[in-house]
Amino acid sequence: MGIFQEITAAERRKFTMILVVLALISSSVRANPGLSITSPFQDEDWFDFCKEPAMSLSYGSTMNSLDFLEGDLTSPAVAGITLGSLCEEPIEEDSPVVDYHYNYLAIGRMSGELGGSSETGGIDLNYWRVTTADQEGWGYRFAFGAVEPGVVFFHTQGLHWDYIDSEDDISLPADRRRMSLYDESVRFGTTMAAGVRLKPVQFLGIDVAYERAITFQRTLVLKWLVSEAVEGVGHSILDTFIGEVMDSSPGAAPIVGFVLKNGFSYAMYELRRTNMNFPFEGAAPLLNETVKMGLTFMF
Repeated sequence: MGIFQEITAAERRKFTMILVVLALISSSVRANPGLSITSPFQDEDWFDFCKEPAMSLSYGSTMNSLDFLEGDLTSPAVAGITLGSLCEEPIEEDSPVVDYHYNYLAIGRMSGELGGSSETGGIDLNYWRVTTADQEGWGYRFAFGAVEPGVVFFHTQGLHWDYIDSEDDISLPADRRRMSLYDESVRFGTTMAAGVRLKPVQFLGIDVAYERAITFQRTLVLKWLVSEAVEGVGHSILDTFIGEVMDSSPGAAPIVGFVLKNGFSYAMYELRRTNMNFPFEGAAPLLNETVKMGLTFMF
């Protein structure tokens, strides 16, 4: 039976129905010639041609939560380093609107030793996190003589693996059982982020971002894949609409894309707060909400 053992007969029927609906939506979008995305991100050669190495350093504060936990989780600081390949190019020659893409691998640390707040009697939560993510968006460049400062509005989706350590002795038995599913274990999860990068010069960006990450107490592969497919189809529809906006009103597309894509991901993660593999019912995941600032260096 393999991974199919993780779902009941009723869930299998729901699983099949969802896949059929997603297939019909995808076919409808592809069959409509008026719904075409003109973003160069559809061309892998474009990214390979213009990508350059980049490094980001970040620091921020996080708020941890786990639904139905009786005690409180502490809110330590988070620091991280990101290495990857970045591309930022105008959508057309001499256009102030730019396309942006950043593929990266990140290593992060959440710990009270880095700062943050420690509630009295709270559950002290630390982790090491490895993340692989895809960040994309649009922005504007402003030419002032030989200098080209700019701003980029981005949306991030990624996967992460955490090694979690809860150092305090948890007094409540129910909480102790819940946290034992994470404590001293490697756990899989997903991440989204919304952010803005200000570029005073071409090679340096000042980043401000809001990140939501969920970590699963265990990975239910089929349910997770369907949940990701639901979000993926939603983003495909939004990309199609944003492409139409880019064709008709390029100046508005960066803001429209930022609001729609991040708003949709935020809603999906809110639904997953209590059901980690929405639209399936299930356990609540560990949720991290982080506001962070950072610097990105483009070489």
